[in-house]
Amino acid sequence: MFLILIALEDFKLIPYQKDGKWGLADINGKVVVEPKYDGIGIYGYSQDIVSIPIIVSESKNISNAGITGVAKLKYNPVYLAWTNYDENYTTLEYSFTSSAEGVEAKATMKTFPTSISDYVKPIIDEPIWVLKDGKFGVVDISGREIVPPKYDEVFPFEKGRAWVKLNGKYGMIDKNGKEVIPIKYDAVVVSDEGIIWVKIDDKWGIMDTSGKEISPPVYDYEAVTPFTNGVAWILKDNKWGLVDGSGKIVIPPKFEGACPFVGEFSAVMIENKWGLIDKTGKEIIPIGKYENIGIRDNDATPCDDLEDLLREGLIAVKSDGKFGFVDKNGKLVIPPRYEEVMPFVRGISAVKRNGKWGFVDKRGKEIVPPTYDDFEGYCYVEKEKGGISYGCCSDCYYNYLKKGYFPVLRKKVRDFVYKYSAPFVGEYDFLAQIDSNLFLAEKDGKWGLIDKNNKEVVPFKYDYLFHLRKNLF
Repeated sequence: MFLILIALEDFKLIPYQKDGKWGLADINGKVVVEPKYDGIGIYGYSQDIVSIPIIVSESKNISNAGITGVAKLKYNPVYLAWTNYDENYTTLEYSFTSSAEGVEAKATMKTFPTSISDYVKPIIDEPIWVLKDGKFGVVDISGREIVPPKYDEVFPFEKGRAWVKLNGKYGMIDKNGKEVIPIKYDAVVVSDEGIIWVKIDDKWGIMDTSGKEISPPVYDYEAVTPFTNGVAWILKDNKWGLVDGSGKIVIPPKFEGACPFVGEFSAVMIENKWGLIDKTGKEIIPIGKYENIGIRDNDATPCDDLEDLLREGLIAVKSDGKFGFVDKNGKLVIPPRYEEVMPFVRGISAVKRNGKWGFVDKRGKEIVPPTYDDFEGYCYVEKEKGGISYGCCSDCYYNYLKKGYFPVLRKKVRDFVYKYSAPFVGEYDFLAQIDSNLFLAEKDGKWGLIDKNNKEVVPFKYDYLFHLRKNLF
């Protein structure tokens, strides 16, 4: 028997496995729930099963308590890393590190099939889903079984409530297992805004999270989307239209494609041409005026790009094979003259002209002329087990744009020698961003730190520079 430490800082119960079954023990190894379940600390819906950490409000030091396979970790916090993930019913390896002593321990468990490799937010004093014979039940944080395993699908608990599926129907239970919304609906579409689509006998209706009916199930839509920013798309006769939170039609069904609203705007398509509209249906970018909206090729939708493009008020458009930018009023600000562009971050975009990359500001001024060979991507510094990771990723801009990271360009000086540049910081042998203000840089074989205005923060005199945490190196 071995323990899998799922908690981070404050915890009380730890899932453990014995003879292929899962139970719960406290941190001293005392059994709280006998090993009888196929899984603990999981939920499942739409044939996905997702593991989740279990955390409660109790804080104690960890010891191995004589249990094989768990190292002695005396100090908090203990960090949890997921590695060697495999979706094919194989194994999931957990690694634990005590920041105070640097002690490491590993354990391996059988995992469940899932298309989601990251765990969701931890449970804190909430009910815990358990799995047995393909059915889901509920135990509380003390290990008491509240509901025996009987549900076919379950959603995570939110504020003490969760959607469940039983005998092909959906409803909602509270943390005591009581039905608060009857299990009678054929389908549900849940949003983060407290407005829920429910379906009975091929008709859609709308309710709030308390179960109060906003609009009865009378709509014969072919499909509906979750509500975002107070509106939702509906599909009727293979065309998309828009409704508000009461179910009232705002835009009649007429679009062949539509993106979720980002603030006041959405991209829509007619005859394979995209445009930008507001919530009233007014065309901000007329449909068909440009070949495409967004930074991608013509065969891609702009939906994934929309949030990043709108964040700084300029939207990429493509005309005659070239990219430019319009503002939120549809006014052309930067004429289409670039082969490739990236979303703006802090007023700067990386652009490619005549096969070379440079930087342009929101007025269209090329603050760094296109002279660089490659778009290197978003270069980062990240902590990892055993050291520090420095790297660049050209297709992961969604994460780093939100952090305020600038893109990095690269040009070849001679064989195997390159120069790297980001806006306002000049050229270096290597650049990686630590946060929105600070860069790790290499110059003439030495490492130092510069800020976003190219001011030297740490002199270039070190053979190597490791980022430990925050401002500690």
